[in-house]
Amino acid sequence: MKVDVIFDRDFGAKAGADLGRAFWLVESPPNRALAEEAWATRATDANSAVFKADDGVPLEDAALERLEDVDLHHPAWTEIAFLGIRLTGELQARLEALGLSVISGEGGFVVKR
Repeated sequence: MKVDVIFDRDFGAKAGADLGRAFWLVESPPNRALAEEAWATRATDANSAVFKADDGVPLEDAALERLEDVDLHHPAWTEIAFLGIRLTGELQARLEALGLSVISGEGGFVVKR
């Protein structure tokens, strides 16, 4: 199962924004509207969620916190696409230390088991 973890507060305002089947989406008015629409159509995994970002938490730590959430709520995940967050060397090292493969991409990165 692929899960999208989106840190882009304006994601829901972008033309063609697609959450996919399972998602964790940072809270903002356009993102909340997109999530509500997805839930209303029942087109998403029941454990998909909107999360509040703590601006005092470094993004590396926030990404790892969301990884823990995904692992808890979507235990069958095979791939997590992190969007709206930059892959740093420190974050990559921490993810690889967990036994995950990491692929950097435009606008974010993907981790796979």
